Amino acid sequence: MHIWTWGSFPFVMGGPVRQAVKTDVEPTSGPHDLGQGYTGYVITTPAGNTRVAEAATGALVGDTLDDVRRDVADANPETMRDQIAAAANHAHSAKTLTPAEFWRLMKETSTTPS
Repeated sequence: MHIWTWGSFPFVMGGPVRQAVKTDVEPTSGPHDLGQGYTGYVITTPAGNTRVAEAATGALVGDTLDDVRRDVADANPETMRDQIAAAANHAHSAKTLTPAEFWRLMKETSTTPS
């Protein structure tokens, strides 16, 4: 599945420092109910951490299912709809990276020597 998030490029010349980046990964588990009609997948990073990706857009929305479910339960439904629509646009225009580049940028590479 495609996942995306915001990457920081502090040394970019002539462009935005904050850019949407995406890659393809194999989910660890899912789909899972997130509440309010949304679903998501759990992704395990190369460093062994978990992230939750919203299913429709691939946006990384939290670290654990419990955290994301609490956030969704507390969220205004109209705000959620707007955020999902914006996330779809960002996902579409995100720069595609290899999984290794993506996780290195997110500082989620393995902590063990290869």
